[in-house]
Amino acid sequence: VAVADVEKFRALASEENLEATPIARVTDEQRLVMEWRGQRIVDIARSFLDTNGAPRTTSARVDAPKSYGKPDVFSPGYSTDNNRVHSPGHHPGGGTDPAADCGNAHAFADKMQKLVCDLNVCSGERISEQFDATTGAGTVLAPLGGVLRRTPSQAMVHKVFDPVRDVKTCSLMAWGYNPYISEKDPFRGAYLAVVESLAKLVAAGGGTEETYLSFQEYFERLGQDPSRWGKPLAALLGAFRAQDDLGIAAIGGKDSMSGTFEDLHVPPTLISFAVTTAPLSHIASPEFKQAGHDVYWVRPAGSESDLPDGNLQKATFKMVSDWMRRGGVHAAMTPGYGGAAEAVFKMAVGNNLGFAYDAGWSLEDVFGYSYGSFLIEADGPPADLPEGVRCDRLGRILEEAELVWEDSRTPLAVLIDAYESVLDPVFPVPDSLDCDLQKAEELLQETFRKPFNPLGVAFGLQTPYAGAGGLQVPAGQAIEQLADLQAIPEELKSGPAGTDRNRSPSVALPSDFTHSGTVPPALNRAAPHMRTDRPTVLIPVFPGTNGEWDAARAARNAGADVDVFVIRDATLSQIAESAEAFAGKLRSAHIVVFAGGASAGDEPDGAGKWIAAFLRRPEVHEAIDAFLAERSGLMLGIGNGFQALVRTGLLPLGEIVEPGAQPLALARNASGRHRSDIVRVRVSSNTSPWLIGTNRADIYHVPVSCAEGRLVCSPELYNQLLDQSQIASHYVDDRGHPTMRFPFNPTGSDFAVEAITSPDGRILGRMGHFERGSDGTWINVPGHYDYKLFRSAVLFFRT
Repeated sequence: VAVADVEKFRALASEENLEATPIARVTDEQRLVMEWRGQRIVDIARSFLDTNGAPRTTSARVDAPKSYGKPDVFSPGYSTDNNRVHSPGHHPGGGTDPAADCGNAHAFADKMQKLVCDLNVCSGERISEQFDATTGAGTVLAPLGGVLRRTPSQAMVHKVFDPVRDVKTCSLMAWGYNPYISEKDPFRGAYLAVVESLAKLVAAGGGTEETYLSFQEYFERLGQDPSRWGKPLAALLGAFRAQDDLGIAAIGGKDSMSGTFEDLHVPPTLISFAVTTAPLSHIASPEFKQAGHDVYWVRPAGSESDLPDGNLQKATFKMVSDWMRRGGVHAAMTPGYGGAAEAVFKMAVGNNLGFAYDAGWSLEDVFGYSYGSFLIEADGPPADLPEGVRCDRLGRILEEAELVWEDSRTPLAVLIDAYESVLDPVFPVPDSLDCDLQKAEELLQETFRKPFNPLGVAFGLQTPYAGAGGLQVPAGQAIEQLADLQAIPEELKSGPAGTDRNRSPSVALPSDFTHSGTVPPALNRAAPHMRTDRPTVLIPVFPGTNGEWDAARAARNAGADVDVFVIRDATLSQIAESAEAFAGKLRSAHIVVFAGGASAGDEPDGAGKWIAAFLRRPEVHEAIDAFLAERSGLMLGIGNGFQALVRTGLLPLGEIVEPGAQPLALARNASGRHRSDIVRVRVSSNTSPWLIGTNRADIYHVPVSCAEGRLVCSPELYNQLLDQSQIASHYVDDRGHPTMRFPFNPTGSDFAVEAITSPDGRILGRMGHFERGSDGTWINVPGHYDYKLFRSAVLFFRT
């Protein structure tokens, strides 16, 4: 920053609630000078720094590589010491697997059971759920895909961020590494890590053009042992050989040589990260799409060595990329640690489809390493096959959820149960916690049998529905039988392109993925106190929140003007100034959105406390009262914002109350940990202006990401909120029934409540992040995502 611009830069930083402090000055003296407490403590010539310090040398010896067959933990009967090397990219030759000679049901089923229980293969859902996978409103491939959200994505795919435009270019990243190979042979381990990372990009729809690598290296403490120094040397040579063979360069990386604790040492580690970009239209997901489709195994032909031929591997990458871009490919995955058998299983579980292997394949083929190859679900084989590239039919997708090998049939359900339970001792599911689920479910179902007041006090209307006593819901029947009380306006019956489509068109979905039947005539809604074609949405940004960009873009796309206002808290005076400014903005705003995130790190004493304290400041409190009473303003709290509205009493009371007087609470999830997932919610009341575009009983898919999203509510208060139509939506299972069970109810929220409103419906709080959806997001999770939340709010002020 130029000296003349320092203060201007600091002022801009202060507006964003950032501290900017000058720490150094660039001079022409060619020296690095540091002072501390008035004393000069560093004064070094630039020419010395350019030498990178005193030179050091050491000796390195690359030991002969060892065989890297599958480890015993994966396949009992295999011996790591006497098993020959599996050649990637072609049928292995020489040596036999004792189990392969059996050729019977027990051999295949036994190997599959052990495979899915291997820590390198088992479900990683319990780990991935702890990281927010949908923030930024650009996630193209969810971590787990398919109707059942079980097929893991092999690459990160995210739309390039733009705060205003909906960009159709995606950023892709994938990794490759096998510790068992690298432990035996660091050279080949590093080479195959590069191949694996690139293959994952290709399988996701990326190419190898404009693709770059970055390496993460981690080795034991080296000391002066030449053999230890030989491990990183061999790994770097292997990675360099792969770059040279494939014509793709590494542009960065990070290394560490401290992976030793007493007698414990990390295996030689060189993880390859491959990055590229691709158009959204090229992206493919790995889950099987439709029964009856054939699956082909594309591989480079064998070479004289145990590494793939570089030219053939490049030809394979290009052939698969071109095939996918021409069309006719429905899913693709590259085999990893567990070979083709692992890939088939994981591609099948997402949509609960089975698979029958063709005759002629051996267990050795499908369970062996095959890095750089691809399993392709396609309408038929490719038209053109480069010389040296093989494409053989592996088998066919089945409607029945089972794996068929020769005369054996292994139920998918049995394997899934083992696959998903491996990490339960480390990450227990809420069902294993101390709670009476049956009693909770019975109480939940009981609430849906009682008379229902469809409008309650929403908008101040007292109109009864269907005569005295309300509508009776027969015991044991789902609430889809309750008629919709408000018709969807014509303006909201269609959504933006891509927001209301089946993301996997060939996957058959339950009927309740779409809107329910006919819509009865609309009842009169209360009109706003003011009308405008372009309402102003005020979005305060508190320290730690991160959802303002997603909410702002969704509001703009709905036709609103947006005012994003940063709350500053570096000093007491800044807090006071921010409170006054926010109160002033409320006087001209129509809608206020409290976005998600982790305000003040959700500390102390839980989430939303900082925001709640700010809203209770006298000047802000008074402005909110006027905003709600005089301007008929709308208010929305998402995630962290929902927590703040509950803490203040704005939900469910519609007004701010003294600390401790609020009747509800949002507590830590029943699982005791963060949960990021895409769940199903069902509209229970559409009387709120925020829900004009929905029908009661509509089911939507929505991402959640929270650690403190469990609504704690007494049965008496729940019944009161239900009677007053303040329960906006419930978490539901795959049948559309509200449930307390994990993972359908991701937080363990009492009575499966996902969203609630104030008595007049103008304040809405919810844990689901509907604002994160856009065209092309979550293409591997079929569902109905267009909640029309902001479009409904805008329409409220236009009518």
